[in-house]
Amino acid sequence: SSIVTLYHIMIVNQWYVFVNGFRDSTNSRWSELYFIFWYIFVTTIGLNICLALSADIHDAKKQRADANQELIVSNMFDIYRSQLNEPSPDEITRRLEQHPYIKFYSNEIIIPD
Repeated sequence: SSIVTLYHIMIVNQWYVFVNGFRDSTNSRWSELYFIFWYIFVTTIGLNICLALSADIHDAKKQRADANQELIVSNMFDIYRSQLNEPSPDEITRRLEQHPYIKFYSNEIIIPD
């Protein structure tokens, strides 16, 4: 019963009903202070720490996956490096002139709408 009560207050589900009920049953305002402390500690501090840890773990896994992906890409580049040839400026110009959506007028590249 106490765990359910603290859980309801943690998720802020009609917390005022529980606090008023405990205050009326104990005839003490200390119960209000207890529930306010519980709310501040668990909701604002505890849940934020859990969310921060979860986000940090996710970020670390993503960085590790990205690092592995970069290793794979660099290894593939190393494998095919001997077969790659850098195109000459004339080859680049010729390919650009053959592009259907790029028209050259003087020295500017104009892309039609």
